[in-house]
Amino acid sequence: ISSAGQLGRGGNVMIDGTDNNDDVVGGSLINISQDAVREFQIATNRFSAEYGRSASSVINVVTKSGTNQLRGSVSFFERDRSLQSAPAGVPPFDRQQYSFTLGGPVVQDRAWAFGAFEYRNQDGATLVAVRDVPTRTIRSGFATAPLDDALFNGRVDYAVNDANRLGFR
Repeated sequence: ISSAGQLGRGGNVMIDGTDNNDDVVGGSLINISQDAVREFQIATNRFSAEYGRSASSVINVVTKSGTNQLRGSVSFFERDRSLQSAPAGVPPFDRQQYSFTLGGPVVQDRAWAFGAFEYRNQDGATLVAVRDVPTRTIRSGFATAPLDDALFNGRVDYAVNDANRLGFR
């Protein structure tokens, strides 16, 4: 993640105000389901020292939490090659993404829980060069690049008193 032309490794990525940076290759350590995000905040310059360690930007992802009412959501994303108009030679690609959320009280006015589950199935290909040894040529082709992954995010909040809360993610 970068901003204003700065290096991606120079940014500071946080989740609920907590460091989420991979110091080896840059970017975030953990992913958050799209449906678990309540809001995100971006600061690109003149941010205070509380954010620290950033040469370019600060991105804070604020996650959803449970409430005193039971609530949830369901979403589905579909992208299929049969639904798109593409010229010949474009790599095949399709993607299905499902998401479910549920949040509510554990103890009314005292403790709440929220969970999000996301499943992604993607079948794609990437353009590669294939060496043809007998003809001493290089031709282009496609190599499959499938992706199947599941993501679960959970959060529990507990109100110790009117001034203090504990959060577990």
